[in-house]
Amino acid sequence: MTNEGRRKYLFKVAEKKFKEMLSSYDEEDWNMVIRNAQESVECYLKGLLKFMNVEFPKEHDIGKYFEEILLRKKIEFDREKMRRVKEISEYLSKKRAPAYYGEEFYSREEAENARRDAEFVKEFAFELLKNLKG
Repeated sequence: MTNEGRRKYLFKVAEKKFKEMLSSYDEEDWNMVIRNAQESVECYLKGLLKFMNVEFPKEHDIGKYFEEILLRKKIEFDREKMRRVKEISEYLSKKRAPAYYGEEFYSREEAENARRDAEFVKEFAFELLKNLKG
């Protein structure tokens, strides 16, 4: 499979998780909103890395690594948006397992923030993909 094929697959997974996040929100399952938001963010970023022909680490918090690759490849990006993407990736990756296994329980407000964060990363990913494709 080509890197573009892998990117499309990972974006498809990201979209599926994004939709599951919205469904979980409608069902007021705040923990699954957190979990699905994190998985969506992770797959969007990993999809972009595959598009750039970069193997990614098999870990959930990909934000810092992602920025390092953009800098190494001299790809232009909005530094302020990237700062937020890194924060989102780190925060959601820490909340992922506790949310899924019921080790912590999250509020509507936390779920709303996770939803907005996933939307932000999704927009960032499509904007960067457009720039990478030229």
